[in-house]
Amino acid sequence: MTDDIVCPICGNKAKVSYADRNTNIVCLMCGSYMYTADKECLLYDKERNNSYFNDPYAFEKYKCALFYYLRVIKKNYLKKPTILSWNSYLDIFAEPFDGYKFYDLYPKTFSKKIDMVMELLSTFIDDIGKYYPQNLPDDIVWWLALSKEQKDETIEILKELDYIKDIRNKAPHITFTPKGWGKIDSLQRNKKRNSVFIAMSFDWDNKEFPIGTCRDAIKEAISKAGYEPCIISEHQHNKSIPQEIENEIKKSEFVVTDLTTQNKGAYFEAGVAKGLGKEVIFTCHEDDFNNIHFDTKQINTIKWSDKNTFVDDLYKRIKFTIGEYSEIK
Repeated sequence: MTDDIVCPICGNKAKVSYADRNTNIVCLMCGSYMYTADKECLLYDKERNNSYFNDPYAFEKYKCALFYYLRVIKKNYLKKPTILSWNSYLDIFAEPFDGYKFYDLYPKTFSKKIDMVMELLSTFIDDIGKYYPQNLPDDIVWWLALSKEQKDETIEILKELDYIKDIRNKAPHITFTPKGWGKIDSLQRNKKRNSVFIAMSFDWDNKEFPIGTCRDAIKEAISKAGYEPCIISEHQHNKSIPQEIENEIKKSEFVVTDLTTQNKGAYFEAGVAKGLGKEVIFTCHEDDFNNIHFDTKQINTIKWSDKNTFVDDLYKRIKFTIGEYSEIK
């Protein structure tokens, strides 16, 4: 059963449903999200938390950042984001949710704010011929602005930068200029990707350490770093396998290649990734480590035997050479 409510983040109409301790929200503006604590936690004690950060706008920044997270960042996640949990009840501003400290996500520089506003706009104006109606409610979170005056001034700045323009005969509707579309294209191309491609053998006979255990260990380490693991045997598609492998490698931030059994396909996929300029992390079971091809032996490869140690070693390699997934620049 669903009920009509006011979204505690953006203030627009939304639907709510309940399952155990989870509260599921579907908002036209914020999208779908859930929390596991009383919704008043999203709104409570404004003065206390503003004082906590010695910032009179901390609460507004928090809500702005929540909206940006849900509208822009969460689209890269396969799971529905949880933005509030019982553990964070005592201090919602100090605890991270899904790896994010939302107050820290609010832009600290003018250029970053302009970039984030353009990203938010692109979720409304998502193709040529689309437009954004400025006469929608003046909610602060739509513009990462702290007042209506800041929102109006941001619109004027974007016009002066030649990023947006009014649509004739449809005022106050706006759309992107050619320069604005170029800006959006640049932001999207430079955005850190969430997907990680896994290249490995699917023909592996090792009773002490079965292929499923290795696959799960790699996926666990990738997920621990905040990325989404992609393995072709679990991926649904209608293309040829080589074509889909290349497509997924192109979409990946980096590639993890396990060389155990010296599978030629894994070597090939690593080569494709290298040719596309992707970072490749190599791993191999210790029993097969000495059989790695001569050229690849020169590369620092993670040797593994125990699952827990393997997960920890691979996670640390990702963290310190690639970085955990975060769009907080």
